Amino acid sequence: LVSSEITSRSGLLRMQEKSAELTDEVEVNSKTDGMRLQTTKLYYSSARAKIWTEEPVTIYKGRTVIKGRGFTANPDLSEIEIRHQETRLSGK
Repeated sequence: LVSSEITSRSGLLRMQEKSAELTDEVEVNSKTDGMRLQTTKLYYSSARAKIWTEEPVTIYKGRTVIKGRGFTANPDLSEIEIRHQETRLSGK
């Protein structure tokens, strides 16, 4: 069952390490709660079951927008740690 989808314009897949480095317009879409994450570079490790970046990141969920620089999460975005964050609730 797919719980999130990650897209980017380019990337590097390391089959033996079961990891990936995604770059250029990276977007993660959670299929379970509609959360969307955008950044310029994202790392994925199957062994660690984590995605992360040190780059600026923006997360959208409903009317809430969270911005930060650097984050770590599990791939379905159910657990997220955002560093240097700023949260904003937009109007209707």
